[in-house]
Amino acid sequence: MITNFYEQYDFAKETLLDAIKKENNVILFGTGPNGKSYLMNEMKDVLEQNGYFFLDCTACDWSPDYWEKFLKENKVKKWIVGTNYLGQLSTTFRESVYILINMDRFCHPRYTSLRSGLVSIN
Repeated sequence: MITNFYEQYDFAKETLLDAIKKENNVILFGTGPNGKSYLMNEMKDVLEQNGYFFLDCTACDWSPDYWEKFLKENKVKKWIVGTNYLGQLSTTFRESVYILINMDRFCHPRYTSLRSGLVSIN
């Protein structure tokens, strides 16, 4: 069981590496600040070496047709996207096949009152 931000981040990283080995598309989801952009930046060289296109897509609520057109125009075969908008799964990515990595349970401890990274509900 994942009990804090750092375990969540490590799990997300391991899952991402496994997805890259299997050449899967990936969506990193979290309302923030959960480490999505940080993870993509940390893995930048690995992603590039494996032919991945990566995009922070928090403001891109596109239609599935537009998303497919975007991928085709940019000659994208494998991709990883970070988003904080869950609705994109039923809009932009509705017709895509991908691995979803949920990073939404814990926030970085610097931005919360609890050391685990759990958001305090008071």
